[in-house]
Amino acid sequence: MELHEIHPHLKLDNTKNQLVNTNTNEIIKLEPRLVELLQHLIEGQGNVVPREILIKAIWGDYNSGDQLLTHSISILRKAIGYNLIKTVPKHGYLIEKPSKKFTPRVKWRISNLQLVGYVLLLTFVIKVLFFSHH
Repeated sequence: MELHEIHPHLKLDNTKNQLVNTNTNEIIKLEPRLVELLQHLIEGQGNVVPREILIKAIWGDYNSGDQLLTHSISILRKAIGYNLIKTVPKHGYLIEKPSKKFTPRVKWRISNLQLVGYVLLLTFVIKVLFFSHH
């Protein structure tokens, strides 16, 4: 397994096409091209990686490479959950070097079982409040 550090507690496992949060053991699967894109950004960590280089490396001479790059960066930003990928207008993108002052964005997650519980509780409360006066 080859892990590339993106930030403290966030690693890219390019052999399995996934991100690993070593704090929570959360695994996020990525498409191979997104992994390749993220690898290019990690290799240039702390430096701007020009859009043209990223497009050529990932999509070759494909005409829609610019739109695909923009869309792929958006997907990576959502997957990472951190504001790590910076846009440098008219130049490219960069991932900042890891720092000790790092606060992950909290993601609210709810399981299906919890959701069912909340719906049942809400149904009960509505029934008691509105139908118990009869």
